[in-house]
Amino acid sequence: MTTEVTEVTDELADMASYLGMCVRNALEDFHVEHLSDAQMAILNPIVRNAIVTGLVAAGDPGVRASIWAAFQADLVPDYWERPELLPEYLAWLRAERTDSD
Repeated sequence: MTTEVTEVTDELADMASYLGMCVRNALEDFHVEHLSDAQMAILNPIVRNAIVTGLVAAGDPGVRASIWAAFQADLVPDYWERPELLPEYLAWLRAERTDSD
């Protein structure tokens, strides 16, 4: 019998925080126009916790975790656009460098 993972490693917590910051930065203009700082303070941990849960479930060989992950994947609607790189990231990559990159 496989035991499901119920704890978050430091590595996954760091990855979730990093991805959460990517999401948070991508939402900045929306935040300024539509959400207060108090609302963002509520939203930010929800995003990070959802990300770390998805990471844990995706890497967990347990049957129940696999079922949960598959269910989440099945919920993705057909009309969602394929994810793409953020324009800000692409612009940063293409920017002329003055350092030793």
